[in-house]
This record gives sequence, C-alpha cells and structure tokens, in this order.
Amino acid sequence: MSILTLGGAAPFRSYVVIGIARPRDRRGETISDASWRNTLIRLAELGFSPGRTVVKTGSAGPGCPVIVLAGGSRTAISPGLCDLILVRPVGNAGGAAEPGT
Repeated sequence: MSILTLGGAAPFRSYVVIGIARPRDRRGETISDASWRNTLIRLAELGFSPGRTVVKTGSAGPGCPVIVLAGGSRTAISPGLCDLILVRPVGNAGGAAEPGT
C-alpha cells in the first residue's frame, strides 16, 4: 500500500497513521528538539500517533484547515501540519472506520 501525507489524502476515507515527518523552519533547518517533542505530544493527545486510524472528512479548500476524525473527536488541522502526517489507506475501499482505533 502507498504511503502519503494526510494533506494529500482523499477525503471521506480512513487512514492509519504511519508517522510524523519532522518539520523544518523557514531557513530549512529542522526545528529544535523541544519544539519537536511538544508537537509530537500535542498530536498524540489529538489522536495522531503511529498505528491509530483517522478519517479525513474534508476541507473548505486549498490553504484551509483539514477536518479529521481522530481519537474520537473531530479536529481541524492546518494544511502545513497535515503535510507532515504520514498515512496509508485502510483496506481496499478505504471506507469509514471507527476513528481512534
């Protein structure tokens, strides 16, 4: 199965989180360890951690937040952050599954 970013994933489908890519700052350098740790902790609190199932439910358009069901809650994630969340489709059809499993 292919791995893609949550930002590039089709809406109304279920995905398993594979990992989170470490972002870079405006100079192209990786962010500090403390910032990275805080980002990972916050994403895990929202239900975005490896092995968890999320459902991308849509977006209002390019540059707008992406709505995702994760950890039993609906969450709006910035497009930039969605491009860091690595996922793979669940099953062949990719239909809705219970989020947070």
